[in-house]
Amino acid sequence: MTSAFFFFFVGLFGHVMCRENDPNVCRPDNGYPAEGYARSCKYLCSNGLGYETRNYDDATFCFVFYGEGNTTLHHLGKCVNGECEPENRAADGTLPHQWDDIYHQCKDLESYQEPVVNCTYICVKEQASYELQEYYYGIYRIPSKCWLGSEVGVCVSGICHSGKDFPQIDQGPQHPPQ
Repeated sequence: MTSAFFFFFVGLFGHVMCRENDPNVCRPDNGYPAEGYARSCKYLCSNGLGYETRNYDDATFCFVFYGEGNTTLHHLGKCVNGECEPENRAADGTLPHQWDDIYHQCKDLESYQEPVVNCTYICVKEQASYELQEYYYGIYRIPSKCWLGSEVGVCVSGICHSGKDFPQIDQGPQHPPQ
């Protein structure tokens, strides 16, 4: 009798419970539903009659790659009217909140032979297949090489700096006097 009641209950109300957990249903709020950065400032959702494209809330943290199919980071930013705009340093030189330590969850890398285009990169945190992907950043360690316009620079804390910022202080290794 108990099992019959269970199947009756699931048959009667199961569709209601599953519909509430549909990740593609349009939500009343447009906040990004996962930790980390949004891959885009727009998302596709079902409104019951069809699909529509909505913008994530302004100030949602996001990132942009250099072109479609490219995995080289162009910039970290924030969503403004459905577009990911770069979030630059404040007037006092401090980094914006996209650079907070809670988002630095990727392993730091090194690139001493080939210069990198950007000293910061994006990785995906491993999740279950049914969960929304979480994107975070990592950096290339000092003294990784990077492209800085027409010259090769040095990665420092995820930012490419000119080699001129690090003047040579000696002529190579020192040897004891003989």
